[in-house]
Amino acid sequence: MRKNVRFEASYKEFGDFIFQVAMKNTSDYYTAQDIEQQVFCEFYANLDKIYLGAERAWLLRSTRNAIIDFWRKRNKRGVAYVDFAVAEEGNLLVDERLMRLEDQVAAQELTQRIFEAVKAENVQWYEALVLCCVDDLSYREAAEILEVSETLLRTRVCRARAFIRDHFWDEYKEK
Repeated sequence: MRKNVRFEASYKEFGDFIFQVAMKNTSDYYTAQDIEQQVFCEFYANLDKIYLGAERAWLLRSTRNAIIDFWRKRNKRGVAYVDFAVAEEGNLLVDERLMRLEDQVAAQELTQRIFEAVKAENVQWYEALVLCCVDDLSYREAAEILEVSETLLRTRVCRARAFIRDHFWDEYKEK
């Protein structure tokens, strides 16, 4: 199959889906368009390295990475642009939004550590969690992408959740 034909077929099949995933995770139309364009540019550049039939999985993974990069860049810049609301609490001035932002950052750091630990423990659990819990795919869709049975996928997610509960429950309860 010629490169341009394969690219056009993949774009027609998955373009709207990639845009919807980006839109759902950024809530910004123009950012979602930028992410879609970036993903398909990378897709075209790497098309020779992508196996036939693995296009959807590659595009989803690339979209996920682009969304993560978007949020990382935005969080680095976002702190300076926060409109601080100061409230008086006793003799202390407390910036309520800053406290919420600190809580969000702490939660993000915990989430990142959890995913890193799961990935270090078992890459298959990690892949199952990302597709089902982060990318919000159904078990059936995720099983198709990973090319495993739905039962096996559910088992992996269950074991990953048990691992998280065993290793991070106390820390999670504190937050």
